[in-house]
Amino acid sequence: MNIVKKIDNFYLLLILMLALLVRIYPLNYPFFTHEEAQIAARGYSLATEGKDELGRFFPLIFNSLTDYKLPTTSYISAFGIKLFGKGDFGVRIPFIIIGVSIVFFIHRISKVFNERYEFGIFAALLAALSPPLIFLSRIPSEVVVQIFILLLLFYILTREKINL
Repeated sequence: MNIVKKIDNFYLLLILMLALLVRIYPLNYPFFTHEEAQIAARGYSLATEGKDELGRFFPLIFNSLTDYKLPTTSYISAFGIKLFGKGDFGVRIPFIIIGVSIVFFIHRISKVFNERYEFGIFAALLAALSPPLIFLSRIPSEVVVQIFILLLLFYILTREKINL
């Protein structure tokens, strides 16, 4: 492993720690909305009983007062509640981890466009400190999951070029 790669990995680790810090502190801000509370309650019900609030066993679409909801955030919240317990931390930490993973994939993908390590570090730093991305990765949000999936797919499709 050459010195440039070591420097790149060291800076990437620092940026990922910074991204985690700005997303996790303070954890209770923004305050839970009624929709987040509903997702958290549904996630708790799924994690403990395997049923939603209407008694259906692991449904694919959830009902809301005004609309139908996709299952992504509810199941991710259920996973977080199962691992970390009921509360703000259990509901939000999976989305925080997804947000930090987005920073990692942006760093890796940026190497497709420019092989200089400074370019990848700068791209990762911009993603780590992006206010909309910080906000969206602090709440149960389908948008941050969609961004993560798109970046993961792009990385998988282009990793041979990245590894060269």
